[in-house]
Amino acid sequence: MVVEVETAFIRDARETSRRRRARMSPRASGTRVAARARVASSRERRARSARARGVFARFELDRTDDDDDALRAMRDAARAAIDVAMSHRRVARVAETKRDATVATTADVAAQAACARRLRERAATATTTFVGEETLRAVEDARVMKDVVDACAGTIGEISVEEVRSALTSRAPSAGEAYFVCDPLDGTKAFVSENEAEQFVFGLARVTPGVGLDRAVMIAPEWPGGGVELVAKKGAGCFARKLEEDVFRRLEMPQPTSLSDELSVVISAHETFEDLPLGKSGVRPTRVSRLCCGSLAKYVKVALGEAHVFIQHPKANGDAFVNSWDHGAGVLICEETGARVTDALGEALRFEESEDKRRFAPGGGGVICAARSIHDDVVRAYARGLEVR
Repeated sequence: MVVEVETAFIRDARETSRRRRARMSPRASGTRVAARARVASSRERRARSARARGVFARFELDRTDDDDDALRAMRDAARAAIDVAMSHRRVARVAETKRDATVATTADVAAQAACARRLRERAATATTTFVGEETLRAVEDARVMKDVVDACAGTIGEISVEEVRSALTSRAPSAGEAYFVCDPLDGTKAFVSENEAEQFVFGLARVTPGVGLDRAVMIAPEWPGGGVELVAKKGAGCFARKLEEDVFRRLEMPQPTSLSDELSVVISAHETFEDLPLGKSGVRPTRVSRLCCGSLAKYVKVALGEAHVFIQHPKANGDAFVNSWDHGAGVLICEETGARVTDALGEALRFEESEDKRRFAPGGGGVICAARSIHDDVVRAYARGLEVR
């Protein structure tokens, strides 16, 4: 059963990617070569555009985690997770099909196990309480567990079945205890796709009682320009580096003066802007980007200054809750670049106040991330759009 589900899911993801490429390809002979050339050219154009905007070169080199043991440990954990996932990418099988029809692969599970191990190895983190997306349901099949253990062993060293199970077991933090929230691969569909233009992201955040989100790391290994790592510390800013470089630079997002001032919005690949509340309210952005898959990739786009607005819209099924790991790292990183992130009503997000640390219920069922200078305007426009039928 696992193999059958795996084959169908991966075949569907790759077929979808193939059709997207085919639409851009010439019909003459040499279609595949031409398509690859177009994709490579597109990536290079985006990379040049990013460099021209100064995404990575706008600011002086700044300190990131030299004096922060917890952030260093989180970065180590993030790199271990991505290394394991990427090394296992082409052989990953589906480990679990979830209630919302999304899946977790053995790479997702192995990445979470690698992350948890690195955090436990670093006593400086002060807490080992860990809330990850993947659960024990993913390893009920012995073949899946073996694949996960083998994937970790090939990159971070031997790991026991008990250690994997521990990484997949979330426990409630004690009163006053900080805890980590981890999304090992946000955008699994993009991960298994052969289309390198589709994005997937690792995200790790720390939540401290009385403070909220205070540390965050995200890695987008295939972001245009060579992949990117972003780190943030509450009140100290956000920093980014290309994965091929060692230098971190501070990020500060542009601050438009109004919703008509060269506004850029990022939405999900399946959405149409004119059908969304902002579109219905009359907002007309200069640029609308569609991005697959997952919310963390949209937060990356905002943090890098490539978009001013991202809205996670309420679920069509009426479920008022969202997953902590889909937002934790992205929220802090964007806030530290100059965005304000609230619920759909404009109220603060309070991760630590939710009894179930895996989920929280934002007001209005959604999340609004926008440049500080226009955030209130976005909230008002969103509310107006909800009234349009």
